[in-house]
Amino acid sequence: MQSKLVERLQTLADALEEAVEHIEMLEAVLNMLEKTHPEAVDKARAAVAAAKKDQRF
Repeated sequence: MQSKLVERLQTLADALEEAVEHIEMLEAVLNMLEKTHPEAVDKARAAVAAAKKDQRF
């Protein structure tokens, strides 16, 4: 039982690490877009902020 828990936690840790890598790549793309299309980035950030407000945790 303990080994299954360790296995599940490792799977979760791997998934979180992959998610962080994706977020970092998206941040790099966002930074590049911000230089060339700042108005589009502002609109995207506003949309994300609105979506976050609608979520309930």
